[in-house]
Amino acid sequence: MVHAQATAAGVPVNVADVPELCSFYVPATVRRGSVCLAVGTGGKCPGLAKYLRRCLEAWLPEWYAHFAEALADTRLWLLSLPDISAEQRHVILATLVDDEIIDSWRESSADEMKARMRDMVKCKLNSGKAES
Repeated sequence: MVHAQATAAGVPVNVADVPELCSFYVPATVRRGSVCLAVGTGGKCPGLAKYLRRCLEAWLPEWYAHFAEALADTRLWLLSLPDISAEQRHVILATLVDDEIIDSWRESSADEMKARMRDMVKCKLNSGKAES
């Protein structure tokens, strides 16, 4: 009855136990601050989506919330600096998430990460000036 009324009114509806009646599906999600990972099976295998969500929770540690916050802060700070091209910003931000250093952020608080990131950016900018 709810499906029929929602459909008639043009309202999206999710009938979790009857996937073919769904006009949308709700993925299983893992959140770490502003980082969100989602997995779905189109309503066909909710147990699998739940299992995969648990796998993602184990794989994505809580510190990524602080990491994302620090990266966002550093990005905004970089955007406020004069005379830095979009390409330079891209290169600098990419170095902060490089495979070789990503684990070095693990033991830091968000504030420590922000300070370290700014120091790395300043170093990178100063080395670029020395090369020109």
